Amino acid sequence: MMSSRFPAGDSKTLMPQEHVVAVIVSRDRPRELQSTVAAVRSQIAPVRLSLLIIDSSSDRSVCDEFRDVDGITILYSERNLGGAGGFACGIINALGMGAQWVWLMDDDGRPNTETALQILLEAVHRRKLDALAPVVLDPENLSRFAFPYPINNRYVIERDQVDSETLIPSFAHLFNGLLISAQAIFVVGLPDLRLFLRGDEVDYLFRMRRSKLKFGTLASASFTHPSSKAELHPVFNGRLHVVYPLDQWKRRLQYRNRGYNFWHHRQFQLLAVDAIRYPYFFTVHRRFDFRGLLEWFGCTWDGIRGRVGGPQSTDTLELAKKVLPL
Repeated sequence: MMSSRFPAGDSKTLMPQEHVVAVIVSRDRPRELQSTVAAVRSQIAPVRLSLLIIDSSSDRSVCDEFRDVDGITILYSERNLGGAGGFACGIINALGMGAQWVWLMDDDGRPNTETALQILLEAVHRRKLDALAPVVLDPENLSRFAFPYPINNRYVIERDQVDSETLIPSFAHLFNGLLISAQAIFVVGLPDLRLFLRGDEVDYLFRMRRSKLKFGTLASASFTHPSSKAELHPVFNGRLHVVYPLDQWKRRLQYRNRGYNFWHHRQFQLLAVDAIRYPYFFTVHRRFDFRGLLEWFGCTWDGIRGRVGGPQSTDTLELAKKVLPL
């Protein structure tokens, strides 16, 4: 079992040694995985830190260098489980390993400092929280968030707009460094693997809220993850924005899962806003892109009707075609 390094003299401010399992969901990104593993193993905290990699790469050699490393467990999947299935698999196995806390991340997201885990652990105990996430920064510009955060009834993207001690209650960009207790997992359950990706994290956020968990995002702890700026398109003079993934299969899964989440979790006001901004985006910004508008409507309608899940494939584009025929 791997033990995190910890500087002498600071341990009195923290809790007795606990078992934290860091779960990394990975697919075909060896360089990113290597960097994330290194960042996790460099963490300073008075805990037993184990690392669990859920790998669904098409090439098994992606994890070769970690196979015999003490404290690292690798679980291979013959099938691409997506983010949702990967995190569900990781969480259930982390619990089986005796984790008291599970720390969740993708292979392209990682702690920005070696004190990230320490800060999160201190805060969950001091504030008596069930789960806590760090802020997520753009690795190309650490002064900006990778995704917007709701602060004082508006969304902010600049890091200096948020005080370092700020706790954003009941909100997190999952699953980028979420630290969640084993007890909380037994309350909220596992990510819904039917959602595959692009929406599984939103569903889990709504379920955490419905379960009345005490959680949030702490500004003094930070992660990095590629930003969504390439997919964000402002509409109505920047008052709203539209998320438009460049890859068709991602668009289809996002539209479907977005419709499912807003309907299933009774977020009808958000569904109504989508019914305004997406048609505007396709007709004005994309100059009467009726094919794109039809794709959005068809996939959103499938999600509202609960048509999620479906046949699995190692080719995610084929999965999107099978699940979301147009």
